[in-house]
Amino acid sequence: MLLGIDVGGTFTDAVLVEGGKVISQAKRPTTHENIMEGLLGALDAVLALVENRAGLERVALSTTLITNAVAAGRLPEVLLAVMPGPGANCETSFPVRPVILPGYVDHRGEVAAPFLKETLPEIMPGQPVAVSGKFSVRNPANENKLAETISSLGIENIVMGKDMSGDLGFIRRTNSAYYTAATQDLLGVFMSAIQTILRERGITAPIYILKADGAAMPLDWARKHSVESFFTGPAASAWGVKALLGPEKRSISLDIGGTTTDIAFWDKTFPLLSRRGAVINGYPTSVRALHLKSVPLGGDSVVRRFCGALTIGPDRQGAAMALGGGQPTLTDAFLLLGKASFGDLERAEYAMGQLAESGESAFVVAGKVLNTAVDKLAAVVEQMLDEWAMQPVYRVDDIVAGSEFRPQVLIGVGGAAVGLAEALGEKLGLPVEIPENALVANAVGAAVARPAIMANLRANTALLQCHIAQAEKAIKIDKCFSTKEAEKLLREWLKEEAARQGVPYHGTETVWQEEFPVVRGAYRSGVIIDLAMQLSPGVLTGVKGGRG
Repeated sequence: MLLGIDVGGTFTDAVLVEGGKVISQAKRPTTHENIMEGLLGALDAVLALVENRAGLERVALSTTLITNAVAAGRLPEVLLAVMPGPGANCETSFPVRPVILPGYVDHRGEVAAPFLKETLPEIMPGQPVAVSGKFSVRNPANENKLAETISSLGIENIVMGKDMSGDLGFIRRTNSAYYTAATQDLLGVFMSAIQTILRERGITAPIYILKADGAAMPLDWARKHSVESFFTGPAASAWGVKALLGPEKRSISLDIGGTTTDIAFWDKTFPLLSRRGAVINGYPTSVRALHLKSVPLGGDSVVRRFCGALTIGPDRQGAAMALGGGQPTLTDAFLLLGKASFGDLERAEYAMGQLAESGESAFVVAGKVLNTAVDKLAAVVEQMLDEWAMQPVYRVDDIVAGSEFRPQVLIGVGGAAVGLAEALGEKLGLPVEIPENALVANAVGAAVARPAIMANLRANTALLQCHIAQAEKAIKIDKCFSTKEAEKLLREWLKEEAARQGVPYHGTETVWQEEFPVVRGAYRSGVIIDLAMQLSPGVLTGVKGGRG
């Protein structure tokens, strides 16, 4: 059995999947003041009929914990220490003003100026610290020395930019280190609480948390890379769509919840990844994420009349009036239009009547509300299509075949999927598919997302050195060692590590790769190869239910 839990903006869902079927599911309101309260309600409800809890193979979660903390500004003060070296001023490129220290590594990976520990500012006890140096992925000597100096002062929460990504995006890597330092403790407390409540219920299965590209991170990795859990809700939705429906055409998926609508693009059987890292609070990071957008529009979004025009959201103030709430919402419009089958119809009519102008019926207002929501989502879809078309093209295949995305199907999941997805599909001229179990697609996606094991390799043929970071293992190579051999070596290590951890092996994918020559005395003396690979993301099993 696979247990999946999704802590969403409105509801917390839990499902049990066994033999490719959802055998139990539960939905409870998310309790934002105390997330564990709503989570426990969903967990206990879904486990109520499970006698043999030792049969659980794993537990996987997606959560808005980090996303909400960032959005609400509930982050601790982080000391950000950077060594950018000479060049452009980067002081405004980060979420906080950094402490800029002397010492830098040049583009060849050589220490051009050493870090001087006497330049380090005062650090408050217990303060999280992020350190990052330009080109530190080619030589981490200065970054290591800086971190060691800070550690000697008794500071424990230190995040290094070189551990965030192996590519040369200094700004993105540094922002990832900052957000990781700011959220590590928050996620650690949450995951410790999850471990405790599971043990109390006799569950000892391994725990995973989804990352922004949809792969499931083991607990230890998640704590060290907490920023990766940003955007886990939309990622869970995408893998839920894959498990429930298995798109076979270029598609757009909508996860329409009570608070937001998450929109993702599909290139046949896989969701599209952003060609750049995720952007958090306006700052670019190295976090691999799906090409998606979260729109503040959901079933519980408040509908208002402002200067004669109808507006929807971005806020929600509880449930729809048809469900006992105090404000007109999109759900009230759906119910009155016959696109929802739950709630008090008279209350829904009253809600829409409050928004009516002279001579308008509540039914007419409901139609206008639906059209307003559809127009808003259609505009976002068009914006996403434009953004995808304008992204830099890196692959020869894209140059030859073109990278324009032309959707053929619209897929809807979430509580308001039927009402909104069908109307949007009509506007966009796309057929609409809504799978069974669409209401708990996120929890299904969390339950069946494949585990992520990532590994980094760095080789220097001039020095005859090769190192796999996660294995802390040095490997002897010769001067003819190539990128192809590096890929084979890392792929074999990942396969062995998957077997050691009891994780199914479904192949690997290259996360990033770089090769550049080492030149000494005007002669090429070797090459440096940087490579990162991970187990291919996807789902452990399809979930039966078909198209509904």
